[in-house]
Amino acid sequence: MRMTNSPASGGRQGQPVRPLVARTARTAFMALTAFMALTSLTGLLAGCQSPPTERPLTSEVPEPPSFAAPPDTCKAAAARFGLGLRASASLLEEMRQRSGASVARNVRATDTADPTQDMMRLNVQVEPSGRVVGAYCG
Repeated sequence: MRMTNSPASGGRQGQPVRPLVARTARTAFMALTAFMALTSLTGLLAGCQSPPTERPLTSEVPEPPSFAAPPDTCKAAAARFGLGLRASASLLEEMRQRSGASVARNVRATDTADPTQDMMRLNVQVEPSGRVVGAYCG
C-alpha cells in the first residue's frame, strides 16, 4: 500500500490510498444489496394483501351496449315518380329529396354498376335520349 500526503490523490497525510475501482465496486454492491432488500420487502407485503371480495351471485343481467342508429338510407321507391320523364337538374333534385338521399347523380342506363357503393346516393338511370328509366341507391 502506498502512503501519500497529497490532497489531489484523495488521501490524507499518512492514510493509505484506496484505489478508485475498489470504492466504486463497493458502492455498486451496496446499492444492489439495498435494491434487492427493497424488492424482497415489496414482494412480501404484496403477498400479505387480502383476496378480493366475492361478488354476490345475482340473476340480474346488465343491459347490452347500445349501438348507434344507422343513418337514414336512401329509398329509391320514392323516386319512381320520375320514371319516363325527361332528365333535368330540377327533376334530379326533386328525386333526391323525395328518396331521402344525400347525393344524386345521373348514370347511363347501359353503364355497369359503380364498385364504390354509397347507400346515401341516388343513381338515376338515363337513356341516351334523355328519358329516366330507373333509379337505385348505392
